[in-house]
Amino acid sequence: MDGETNSADMEPSAKRLKTTNGMHEGDGNGVATNDVLQRVEEGDDKLREFVRWCVENENPITFNDKVFLGKKGSAANYGMTATKVIEVGEVIFRIPQKRLLSWQNLPNAVTLRADVEKMAVSNRWTPTILAVMLESSNPASPWAPYLDLFLRRNSLDVPLLWETPALATLTAGLNVADRVKRDKAQITSDFAAWIFPALKKYKGVDQSLYETLLEEAHRVSAFVMSYSFTRPKEGGHGESDTEEEESDEEEGQGEATRVGNALAEVPLMIPVADFLNASVSKNNAKLHWAEAEGQEEEGDLTMISTKAIKAGEEIFNTYGEISNEEMLYLYGYAEDDTENPHEEVFIPTEHLKQVATSIIQAQNFSITADEIQTRWEYLQHRKVVGDEYPIVLGRDGILTDDDLDVILRVMSMSDQEFVEYTQNDNEDADQTPQGTYALENLVQLPDKSKAVLRGLLERRMADYPRHLVAERMHLERLRGNLRAREQNEDEKKELQREYWVSCVRQAQLVLLTTYAERVALPVQHHNYRSDQNPL
Repeated sequence: MDGETNSADMEPSAKRLKTTNGMHEGDGNGVATNDVLQRVEEGDDKLREFVRWCVENENPITFNDKVFLGKKGSAANYGMTATKVIEVGEVIFRIPQKRLLSWQNLPNAVTLRADVEKMAVSNRWTPTILAVMLESSNPASPWAPYLDLFLRRNSLDVPLLWETPALATLTAGLNVADRVKRDKAQITSDFAAWIFPALKKYKGVDQSLYETLLEEAHRVSAFVMSYSFTRPKEGGHGESDTEEEESDEEEGQGEATRVGNALAEVPLMIPVADFLNASVSKNNAKLHWAEAEGQEEEGDLTMISTKAIKAGEEIFNTYGEISNEEMLYLYGYAEDDTENPHEEVFIPTEHLKQVATSIIQAQNFSITADEIQTRWEYLQHRKVVGDEYPIVLGRDGILTDDDLDVILRVMSMSDQEFVEYTQNDNEDADQTPQGTYALENLVQLPDKSKAVLRGLLERRMADYPRHLVAERMHLERLRGNLRAREQNEDEKKELQREYWVSCVRQAQLVLLTTYAERVALPVQHHNYRSDQNPL
């Protein structure tokens, strides 16, 4: 992700620091001397002080001598660009673990631990939010220049910080407004239960500051969600810990394991790593964790190029296999000029209930609304429908294929078939043949299933304020306005938000249209709420 601006003004003296690993110019790693202050954008004193803070330390963060830091050439706000060709496998920068902002690195970590363990079990984000709030209120904090640049003067613009009244209208068709509502409620709850009591205990804050600090907690939460990293699980593959936990519980170690697992999931703030912008399609660098590679726990973290990076090109990290909507929600921007291979569309199962009910009743006049509701309640009990279980469409097929298959079969059964199905407890037999709901195979689905799927796609496309052709035209207008018009800061911010939202909508509509073509749905006309889809 990208950084932001702030700290105190200091004249540059370009102190040259050698790395501690004996690397030198010409060894293929590119990390040499740190004259990086000469490669910082001119006129940005706050950025310059942040970089000085990075290198002038007993545990210095070291930079490749082929990088430039600033807003120039950056996709969004701050970023890092190559000044010369960076080959595959070069170290772009190296970060000692002691420079990470985490509860473990705080001066009073031992005192905090008991409270942090409880917080982590409840919500993995809370310990890091607390750590940032404790340090951001301390002018003498070891991380003050970092927080000055990324938090205090940060123009972080993510949906969690957008004005609530306009949010639903601006993001119509997306799941953003509902997520913001849920996350704000969670932040408020965690603040009351954990963060404010800890601030009173360790900082002596007065009760009168509750509302002010709650507002700050929302801002810090957005910062942590956007900029933090999670330490990879041992083995690097995120394997399930179920068997290990069961074994530990048998030995009376269940609680210790649960706490340990929770602490391992607590995110970390990593200065400089969060300076990079992220891109699903353009990423050319990856963060390497020392302990994940069998090294000592206190080993350095290194950002290493995964592709050759030409002079003038931006260095992009990746934040995982995420859709455009997830990228917008977490980071405030989206892919706008390339297809995202991880694009997804979420369809509420309530849409499926509406569509399936309409189609089933049209085909079977004997079935009653009560009987349909009984089947729906059965599916809710099975945990395959509900607010937490949307139907998810991916680029290559339906990702929730097992759930959708069960839903379609149960909702289309005759009364006798449904009775026999529930009495025989066929849950274990509900294995969908691989590839059944692959995009290329949808045309082979039974007619009933295709009819429901057509109706479902039609209903989902009606959620958007424009159909695909109109959205493309709208996006082009926004792109032209951003390039051609001079706006004040507020106007530019609103226009940029609308632009990123339109990018997400267009990507989702492209995916929905692809599915619609596979099941022979005329995509230019919608029966559901068609008044909301003007040409």
